[in-house]
Amino acid sequence: MMSCSSSYSLVDPSGKELSGGECEAKLEEESLSILPESGEALFISFRDLLEISAGDYKISLSLSSNEKLNLFNLGYHYEDFLRILNEQRNNLILKDMLVTEKLAMKSDVEANFTYTDESNQKKQEGNCILRLYETSFVVMPEKAEIMRIPISDISGFSKKDYTLVINTELGERLVFSMMGAQLDPFTKALSDADNKLQLKVQSLLKEILPEMDSATIKKVAKFMKEGKLAKRSDIESVSPKLWTAMEKRLSTIGIKEEYDFLKSMSQQEKICIGIKRGLMGELTGDYFWFFVPIYSTDPKKPGNAVAMEASSSKTPSGEEPSSEETSAEDTSSENTSNEGSSGDDASSGETSGEGVGRATYFFRIVSRNDYPKFKNLEDLHKEFDELTKRMSRCMIDINFRREPIYLPDERLDEPRYLKYKFALVRSSSLQILRSLFIGRVIHSSPEQWKKDVTDLLKFNVSTRDDSARWTKGVDESESEKE
Repeated sequence: MMSCSSSYSLVDPSGKELSGGECEAKLEEESLSILPESGEALFISFRDLLEISAGDYKISLSLSSNEKLNLFNLGYHYEDFLRILNEQRNNLILKDMLVTEKLAMKSDVEANFTYTDESNQKKQEGNCILRLYETSFVVMPEKAEIMRIPISDISGFSKKDYTLVINTELGERLVFSMMGAQLDPFTKALSDADNKLQLKVQSLLKEILPEMDSATIKKVAKFMKEGKLAKRSDIESVSPKLWTAMEKRLSTIGIKEEYDFLKSMSQQEKICIGIKRGLMGELTGDYFWFFVPIYSTDPKKPGNAVAMEASSSKTPSGEEPSSEETSAEDTSSENTSNEGSSGDDASSGETSGEGVGRATYFFRIVSRNDYPKFKNLEDLHKEFDELTKRMSRCMIDINFRREPIYLPDERLDEPRYLKYKFALVRSSSLQILRSLFIGRVIHSSPEQWKKDVTDLLKFNVSTRDDSARWTKGVDESESEKE
């Protein structure tokens, strides 16, 4: 991709120089090679780059080996070398973050940006590349790692004084300027993508409740863009009939019995349901998932958990079809899954003796040490509301894949799961999901499933170790080794 003369020094954690001198620095698609005039060549995968810092015409690379590689004397190649290094690394990070959807714009857009987090703290600023996909946009900073924001998480955006301001439902704020002639096209493309996602949800809601008028559908669709979780209370505030219809719809996709069992022990007004219209229409079906919170102010009762289950309306008994969201490189393993569009692999223990592969996934709401300290139910409600926003973003970020959530750390070193190991390093959403994950209950039989759910919930309040995961025992362990 690019090659130029440079000088380098490789130092260990104590600052001792291990090698150095004049060299040729060569950038490839996924790696950097250092070819010294004398001495051993050095190959560095971009995945081994923990951090890139630059200043005074010097580039410092922090490596996973705890060593630091310094490049200098790049001359007039410095700016181009740094730019291409960041671009190539960011492209690989996008791949590792499981971003496989189609682009909504043919060209990238150059801009200047500032990013303020939910605490109103300015976290990043500088030059960047903007890239718009069908369901998200990506900010690729010149000197930092990328950010990916789902379009469904945008609470509003506006164009004013040659700037584009985007606010998210998590409280983040992004301001883009110096976009030149690309400001209007990008804003329109973002608006078109947002409208397209809203229309998909509206068409699905109309199918669920045909008698619903368009004004009501439009109000409800705001809560449910692109698979986002919508609270029962929000939906019922607009249309009580729609919530009842959505619960009935669960029967047609084979998860109503599980839903009813979980509902019976839950905070029912806080239950959430998400829906997603497949990009390929009838070929992929409609994707449903529910979020059932189980908690109380009695720490001895099973609780501090949220149950998640997902299924497609296209195939019977929850068996998922292959999906357009699964990348071509994943086809051989993920599209054979009974939870296909999620990316789960049927060979990993999801398959029951009846050939139907499904499981219910459980996540912590708060720290196990903190849970017994909650004496006010309203405080737990607030914790769950915040978790719902975060989990909705997280699941959309990883495209509803469950396999990278439940696989044990040691299995991530297996060749077919290395993509998840790399994703875990880059994806804060996947890190959050794995840190909150309690365990999964496989659907072997209705009776066994209910027993295992009960055991898992009891386990969750019996330990104070947040990293402890529930396992059924020998059977569950063996299923994960398949």
